[in-house]
Amino acid sequence: MNFPIEGGLKNSFFEKVQIMITFNTNRKYSSLGQRIAAIKDVDGIFFVDVDRGIKGLISTPCKFEQNAIMAAYDAGCYDYHLPVGGHVTLAKMTEFAKQ
Repeated sequence: MNFPIEGGLKNSFFEKVQIMITFNTNRKYSSLGQRIAAIKDVDGIFFVDVDRGIKGLISTPCKFEQNAIMAAYDAGCYDYHLPVGGHVTLAKMTEFAKQ
């Protein structure tokens, strides 16, 4: 699903974010599958895997679509870190992914 973010999400790390995507891979990591939310900003694609508790930043070139994001995630091509101020955006992403 694509969610237009009215007014964008802003904090000390992210530039104005217009679109967040969410999807469920249906992998059996929980009774609800594997729910993912991702946003694209100037540094790459920031994602959160709600069901595995993993978050990261894909900073290598990657299309902003489910298959490309999951290919990078599965290959471990991301950094494990939460940007300064990213907790606000992470909470909003988690909320959308759970819908």
